[in-house]
Amino acid sequence: MIASLVALTCAVLAGPVDPALADRYFQEARWISDDDGGALWGKPIYGPMLFVDPATREVAANQQAQGLTKVGNVWTGKLPEPVVVANTATPWDGRHWTMVMWPLPTNRAERARLMAHELFHRIQDDLGLPAISPQNAHMDQEAGRVWIQLEAKALAAALTGSTNNRWAAIKDALVFRAKRQSLFRGAKAEEDALELNEGLAEYTGFMCRGGWEPETRLWLGNQMLGFGGKDGYSRSFAYRTGPAYAYMINLKDVGDHDKSTWRKGLKAGDSLTGLMAKMLDFTPDPAEAETRAKAYDYDTIKSAEATREKTRLAKAAAYTKSFVDGPVLIVPTPKGNVSFDPYKVFPFGDRGTVFEGCVVKDDWGSLDVETAALVAKDWSSARVPAPTSLDKREGEGWKLTLNPGWKLVPGPRKGDFTVGPSKVSHDSSSGTG
Repeated sequence: MIASLVALTCAVLAGPVDPALADRYFQEARWISDDDGGALWGKPIYGPMLFVDPATREVAANQQAQGLTKVGNVWTGKLPEPVVVANTATPWDGRHWTMVMWPLPTNRAERARLMAHELFHRIQDDLGLPAISPQNAHMDQEAGRVWIQLEAKALAAALTGSTNNRWAAIKDALVFRAKRQSLFRGAKAEEDALELNEGLAEYTGFMCRGGWEPETRLWLGNQMLGFGGKDGYSRSFAYRTGPAYAYMINLKDVGDHDKSTWRKGLKAGDSLTGLMAKMLDFTPDPAEAETRAKAYDYDTIKSAEATREKTRLAKAAAYTKSFVDGPVLIVPTPKGNVSFDPYKVFPFGDRGTVFEGCVVKDDWGSLDVETAALVAKDWSSARVPAPTSLDKREGEGWKLTLNPGWKLVPGPRKGDFTVGPSKVSHDSSSGTG
């Protein structure tokens, strides 16, 4: 399922789902949708919704569903396996649901942002904007990191600076992006796709959290100011650049969220930055990048990333030893049910992505990983360092829980393991005779 491939941020300090509090949060989500009135996406964003405790799988739903019991105005019970618990959109019981992990943020604005983000994911297929999640591995390479940080600095200047300097800074950001994309084959398509997925979801969250111009613009600017020097840009960049560009497109369009029309007709394959450049009648030239970058502390960023690259290469060597050279446990993931933190990822080239902490689920059971797991580029499998024997269902930083009818079996190489169905034993002496 494509919806299961959405990057998922882990919950904190889960606890019992309070039906009364869940009812209040459902009302808030409905109010968010009603206040928007279809202005963002031409339709209500509220619909079937679940709050789920990831530790216990306790669930509160705003609609009746299989196995749930009505308590007050909500339906409660246990979410069945193997539905992955995550912040996402998910199919269950014949409907497409928004799922948010319990507990939700105590800050109302942050709670509204999170709920609206996930509400978008439920309707995005209907909008012709499917949840495409390309790897964007170049974002964690040295040059990719240098130019995304410079782009973020320029976006911050545009969002927090004076009106007179706003569009000049946006042009700088577009040039820095053009420079980065000129260095990596396929980068433009991958960046655009993730911004149309997670970027527009986060934009929806920011636009629905409350607060308008200039409060939302300054909030987004502060997010960009804190972007430098972080890990995991390969996924996290779109959560920042997507809403930043979308908001600036709003300002350039008509300056009024309720009257802006640029979102109508937006479709897979489109580009937020392409639309921004078109509105500015501007063609970014990568050859200008280094000259423009001097105003954004280019030399300091470049030096820091040269040092960091040595650390990245050492980590890549360690992961090669663990996941390529050494014996591994490989589990199939045809449903793509992997939950992870988008800020804790390590692109691993054509082999896939290392998720530094994740949960993998499928028909065979679940694999809970505290350290690192390598998920294939096509999401078809996940692997961790092998256990020492068939009897062990755990290893360094991971634990395997198998459903009835499944067992560990030898893998394709000596020392490797995988999972397979248990053979049913038939006693030849039994029967009616």
